[in-house]
Amino acid sequence: MYIDNNWYGHRFILSKYSEIEDKPSFASIQHGWYKIPNLKQSKIKFAPFLCWNKRTADLCFKKKITNSVIIGSPFLYLDKIIPKKTLKNSGTIFFPSHSVPKSDRHPNALKTSDNYNQNEIINSIEKISEAPHTVCLYYTDYNQNNINMFKKKNWRVLTLGDRTNKERLFHLHKELSSVKNVISTDVNTTIFYALYLKKNVKVIYDKESKIINTNYDNEYAVGKKLFFEKYPELFNSFLGGEKGLNLAKEELGYNFIKDKDEIVHLLGRNSFYKMIASKLIYYLMKIKYGLR
Repeated sequence: MYIDNNWYGHRFILSKYSEIEDKPSFASIQHGWYKIPNLKQSKIKFAPFLCWNKRTADLCFKKKITNSVIIGSPFLYLDKIIPKKTLKNSGTIFFPSHSVPKSDRHPNALKTSDNYNQNEIINSIEKISEAPHTVCLYYTDYNQNNINMFKKKNWRVLTLGDRTNKERLFHLHKELSSVKNVISTDVNTTIFYALYLKKNVKVIYDKESKIINTNYDNEYAVGKKLFFEKYPELFNSFLGGEKGLNLAKEELGYNFIKDKDEIVHLLGRNSFYKMIASKLIYYLMKIKYGLR
């Protein structure tokens, strides 16, 4: 129904899990993790907001957003349906802060930060983690300058495609499954996916802001400070194992996973009228935002 329902393939994954065709759904699906979400009541109040965890649902309640339902992250459903393969786990993958499409760039983005010293960050990662090293660039930052910056250090460089790529999380799951270590410069969605897959995870946090670009006034920075107090090993060394898994389960809403019939119902796919309304609203949204 909403344009962002299938960002990163979330609706596609829920549809595959439920064994139904991927079509516009009568619901709004949370499309990423956030520590302090800026939530607003949807204009279509009777369509459910499918959120990931209890903290988000509790905040919805405080803001009198009455249509929230906790279902957990679609990544949890992906992990249930994806064929399990025995992969050789080796090396390290790095996820730099990224820019935001069609809006102001993320203050931590690769190309725009004045105090982001690329050689420093690469050297520091190589000192604390095993090779081979891979960097996964967001599609908005996948340009020749950034590619060359890492390739000249003999790093593997990849991107997972844009956020409308419905196979994106499938590719991410494969990349995370194949490594031992995951490093990021933000507390973000990907680190919780990695912790759920029992990887060793580190968030680079330079409180002095000497070599790592850090903005202290946005949601990412606030979330980073909060986790720094509770999980210092996530920043000082690596977090993994059962402690990391339990954190991921809490943030991704593991205890709220629904069965197939429940997802079908929440997506409105067992109602002829909701399916018609979903298609109509979806096409109106495309017209509103100038999408094909």
